[in-house]
Amino acid sequence: MNTLLRHTDKRKKIVFAVIGILLLIGAIAVLVRQTSSSNASSTATPSISNNTTTKSIDINREFLFPIKNGESEEVGHIKFVIEKAELLEKIVVQGKTATAVSGRIFLIVTAKLTNDLDKNIQINTRDYVRLMRNGNSQELLAPEIHNDPVEVLAISTKYTRVGFSIGSTDKDLNLLIGEIKGEKQTIPLSL
Repeated sequence: MNTLLRHTDKRKKIVFAVIGILLLIGAIAVLVRQTSSSNASSTATPSISNNTTTKSIDINREFLFPIKNGESEEVGHIKFVIEKAELLEKIVVQGKTATAVSGRIFLIVTAKLTNDLDKNIQINTRDYVRLMRNGNSQELLAPEIHNDPVEVLAISTKYTRVGFSIGSTDKDLNLLIGEIKGEKQTIPLSL
């Protein structure tokens, strides 16, 4: 009878050990799933995505800007293509939804950057884009929403977006594209 009790105790211990291992594996699986889904939403590129597009316009205008080294010598160019502009009521920034407040709307500009150099470069896209609204050339807006600095890997293309919060009744919208201290080209937006 003592032997029978020992075998029963061993079986109970084995059953409890197996149940414990299964519970531990299940808990690890849940943690891994939660971690990977939260990482995917917080590191998604671009961090600005659209939701509830009210108006959109294709632009597809190409600009070349010089790339300079530490001694201010020109070592190449970056191709900066303004692809489109959209008016949006909601955007997602770094995994969180932002809704425009009453009387406001988001103007989001999509750009494509191409680096032909054999080295990675970083660029602040917000330094190349300004917005004139309501015909007021004295009050240019810089993008409030951006992913800067944008790293464009060697011999590659990267998409990014910049955005503005504007009045929903603002008219006569124009993008001004160019270097901060350089000449700018105007792109009228018929949104």
